[in-house]
Amino acid sequence: MGRNAMNASDLFWVDLVPYIYQQPHLNAKQDIDQITNLLSLAPQSRILDVACGIGRHALECAQKGFFVTAYDINSSLIDENQRKSRDRNLDIEWLQANMTEFCRPESYDAIINLFFSFGYSEHPETDQQVLKKCYQSLRPGGKLVMQLMGRELIEKWFQPKYWSLEQDGAFVLVEKQLNYEKALLHETVYVLKDNDKKKYQMTTRIHYASQISELLQNTGFKQLQIFGGLSGTSYNENASSLVIVGQKPLKINAMIRC
Repeated sequence: MGRNAMNASDLFWVDLVPYIYQQPHLNAKQDIDQITNLLSLAPQSRILDVACGIGRHALECAQKGFFVTAYDINSSLIDENQRKSRDRNLDIEWLQANMTEFCRPESYDAIINLFFSFGYSEHPETDQQVLKKCYQSLRPGGKLVMQLMGRELIEKWFQPKYWSLEQDGAFVLVEKQLNYEKALLHETVYVLKDNDKKKYQMTTRIHYASQISELLQNTGFKQLQIFGGLSGTSYNENASSLVIVGQKPLKINAMIRC
């Protein structure tokens, strides 16, 4: 998820870490292995992890020998990620930064934006701004891979309310509202633990595959590919997520300025 969400405090991303990221189906090593194949990444490529969260993908990229920069808007998560990389003796550049502002012209061979970390602004044009910064930061020929929960999938699986009993004894209730007109998904999470009840809220903008493709094309990305997962499966009713890959053209006529 993105760390730049409208109506979501930093506590959302800190307090809910045990319930967001500890799901058994999540496998960061497998994700990066699949992305390496999907993008045909050369050894020692330079990777930028946009909205890196708890850093699990950045750590795996560094473990594979890539040169990694990873940023997130949440300073608490960045501090914790720095500790993790020291413990694993991995050299990663961790930064606190906003995805609408961070840009290093033509610095990276690949940019990864994973685990539904997009659409976190109340202004639709901000999505284009984020993609522009990614485009500017890529070297000619570099690729961007985004993993989203496509609107097609959300509408198919939409469940307004569900709950779970977590391993630490917490009772977690999630309520969702989908604003079809504005393409906004509102989520409220209640955590009841040890007679203490906490409430967290966030809102994200969702996109159809055709819409995110248009945004990438308008930014300048070419050779777009759409998949139903990081393994490269088809985007259909059986897809686990919406994965889209775009490439920055090899020949850029204008000088890039951020």
